[in-house]
Amino acid sequence: DNVVIGSLGAEWIVSQLGGKGNVVVLEGIPGAASSEDRKKGTAAVFPKYSGIKIVSQQTAEYDRAKALHVMENILQAQPNIDAVYCFNDEMAMGAMSAVKASKRTGIMITGMDANKDAVDAVKKGDLTMTIALPPYDIGRMGVIYGNWLITGEMSVPVKSVMPVSFITK
Repeated sequence: DNVVIGSLGAEWIVSQLGGKGNVVVLEGIPGAASSEDRKKGTAAVFPKYSGIKIVSQQTAEYDRAKALHVMENILQAQPNIDAVYCFNDEMAMGAMSAVKASKRTGIMITGMDANKDAVDAVKKGDLTMTIALPPYDIGRMGVIYGNWLITGEMSVPVKSVMPVSFITK
């Protein structure tokens, strides 16, 4: 459930910032269900905290190179950034490259998907966090539910949300 994932990531950032800070949000492809849902989840969280200010919210279309360019522009326009919340790891890696090149420090960068290079960047301390989605469990439960539908063995739940993990150093 990408709405839940978006809100969980936003709550994690708020917690890490102690409820105060300037946040950049990098969205995925406009109109894509995953991006729109993550945006909806995020939008339900950040406004609840008066100390959190969204200083920029733009699309980088789930693309590393676009995120690099977008983040370079944001860094020039925004002197104070505490966190960057990216709706996938490709954008987080692009944002990380832009921040490193700018020589700015103290900016928490997060992503989601737990791609190998993002997990490696978390281990090195370059990326603060990535959210690990459970694709194996999603596929496994899909097969189990499909079998239940065919056999009538059990009823399939209307909604089944897979838990996610936060990968940090």
